Amino acid sequence: MLLVECGDVSTEHTGPPVDEVAEEFDYFAHCVLSDETPEPDGLADLEAIEATYEAAETGGTVPIEYRQRGRPRR
Repeated sequence: MLLVECGDVSTEHTGPPVDEVAEEFDYFAHCVLSDETPEPDGLADLEAIEATYEAAETGGTVPIEYRQRGRPRR
């Protein structure tokens, strides 16, 4: 579940379950078959974690830059 709050307005979103390991394997297979170099996404994960901690400490919001990978959608 994802809860987004802005001022007095809040909304909840629950999406379908995602198998993250299968997503990673699919992405890697796509890169192998198309002779592309896989892009690591650990940095994006760390930036999101750091932004979460900062927002919790300050009570504010912290913008995160969205980086799209060449991953095929399931």
